[in-house]
Order: sequence, then C-alpha cells, then structure tokens
Amino acid sequence: MAAPHETASRIPVVELVITEELDLWGLSRLTRLLDDALAVSPLEIVLDLEQCPFMDAAAIGVLLDAHRRSRLDGGLLTLRSPSPRLRRNLRLARADRVLHVTPAEPAAPANGSAATTVSAEQGGADESA
Repeated sequence: MAAPHETASRIPVVELVITEELDLWGLSRLTRLLDDALAVSPLEIVLDLEQCPFMDAAAIGVLLDAHRRSRLDGGLLTLRSPSPRLRRNLRLARADRVLHVTPAEPAAPANGSAATTVSAEQGGADESA
C-alpha cells in the first residue's frame, strides 16, 4: 500500500464528465477512466453525472471501490449533479451514506486551480486553467 502523496505537489482536481449510461457494458470504460484519474493522485476526483442517464449496481460498486482507493491515497471522490433517478439508485444501494454527493457547481475551478475534464463519450482529455 502506497503512502499518501504530499498535498503541495498534488493535482488539485480531476474532473470526469460522464455522458453515457453506467451499466455492465460501460463498466470497463468507467473503470479505466477512474484508474487513470487515481494514477495521478489528485486531491479530488469529481464525477460530473449531470448528463448520465443511468447507473446500475455494478457501476455503484466501481464507484465505491474508487472512493476507497482515493481515501487510502488521501483524496476525495465526489459525485456531482446526479439526477433524481441516480440519487435514488445510490440511496437504494445505501451508497449515498459513503459517497460524497453534491449539486452542480460553477464551471470555473476556484482559486485558479486547474481541472482536467474527461468525457466518457469522447474518451479524451481537455486541460483548462
């Protein structure tokens, strides 16, 4: 088990924008995106779920695992803007008691910190300051 990285040298935020269903067929893609995000040891990984139409139990399991891995590294996994349907699924799985879920936030990162946005639909990255 690796020790948490020093806070001063870590990327503040990695943002993943999910635009497709998180189900059994998209699970490997979600796992790869989260693995890539966790590999850079950011202080926070934000999953923007505003455009995500569906999430099944297997995807919730992947999110819980990513949450655990992020916490072990001293980071935070945040689910932003899930629809009422996704919130219901999280509540039924009792994952809302573990995962950090927030409403939508302003588009610009606070305090001039950089964020990386990855769209599950496009599979690419776009860095902005």
